[in-house]
Amino acid sequence: MVERRPPKPEVEGSSPSSPANCYYIGVLRMFAKMTEYIKSIKIEMMKVSWMSRPQTINSTVIVGVFAFIIAIFLFTLDIGLSELINILFNL
Repeated sequence: MVERRPPKPEVEGSSPSSPANCYYIGVLRMFAKMTEYIKSIKIEMMKVSWMSRPQTINSTVIVGVFAFIIAIFLFTLDIGLSELINILFNL
C-alpha cells in the first residue's frame, strides 16, 4: 500500500500517518489566547488618562443641557411644521 502525504508537509490533516490534535489542546490554546488578550487590555487601560469626577459631572451637565435645547427646538419645529401643513391643506 502506498502512503499518502499532503502536498505541503506543514499542512497535515487527519489521517493515520498524522492524526488531528486533541480537542482539549485546542481549548487550552483558546483560553491561553483569551487570557493574554485580557492581560493586554488591562495594560492598555492603565495607559488611559481618565477624567476627574468634577470634569465628568460638568461634561454630563453640558450634554444634558444641549440635549434639552435640541429637544425643545425639535418640538417647536414639529409643532410649527404640522400647523403649517394643516393651514395649507385647509385652504
